[in-house]
Amino acid sequence: MSRERDAAALTPTVPAGMSISREAGGLIIEGPGAPNRAWPVTAALFGVPWLLAVLIGSVWYLGWGVPDSIVARLLLWVVMMAFTVALHALALLSIWSTVYGRVGRETLAIDPERITITRRAGRFPISLHIRRTIIERAEPLPERPGHAPHPRIEVRSWRSAVRFGAALDPAQADAAVSAINELFERDEATRHALTHGSSGDTIARTRSEDRVSDVAMTGTSRTGHGSSKRAGTVKARGVRRFRTSPPSFGPNGKRAK
Repeated sequence: MSRERDAAALTPTVPAGMSISREAGGLIIEGPGAPNRAWPVTAALFGVPWLLAVLIGSVWYLGWGVPDSIVARLLLWVVMMAFTVALHALALLSIWSTVYGRVGRETLAIDPERITITRRAGRFPISLHIRRTIIERAEPLPERPGHAPHPRIEVRSWRSAVRFGAALDPAQADAAVSAINELFERDEATRHALTHGSSGDTIARTRSEDRVSDVAMTGTSRTGHGSSKRAGTVKARGVRRFRTSPPSFGPNGKRAK
């Protein structure tokens, strides 16, 4: 019973309208999609009429257009579609964004390897991910003037960042930020834990072996008598502390004097 009470005390209250689930070594936060009044207008005035016109025009041209050769008509149709591909993409995006604003869901998934944002409208998801690094944090974004929805949370991983939570209220955003930073702090404590070995105490590895490792974990430090130590060991840190630089050859160096 005491363990259950402790676990309940450590688990923050999740406001209604969103879900926070803690997986093995990761976190999943799901909330509603943010509606934007500009996309329904764009879809009604441009997206749907454009796609209908393209569909009807393509059927007519391929069936009864000129030249008479079906192969020549097909090649010309492909060229016309290629020249207007940006307009097709904008029309499809306006329809997708309209559906996303009404019934869509937004999901933030954090695993040991990367941070992924997925926005799903029906069965059509759009995902964006960044890799996890050794410097990670989540911060609430300030309110913006106006009525347009905007992301409320920014999750940074070194120099990369993703933003999400445009449909969250302040209480939901605070709960999401607390859960994300709690995960990052736990991973940071695990990352800085020391493991004992024959070559000295080393920092525990929290990333898979096939990824590019941190320089501080794999580099070497050369002592004054020519021997090398791994940069992640306690002995190497002591060597770097008392290491001296070679004399300068510049005009202010010892040899210049």
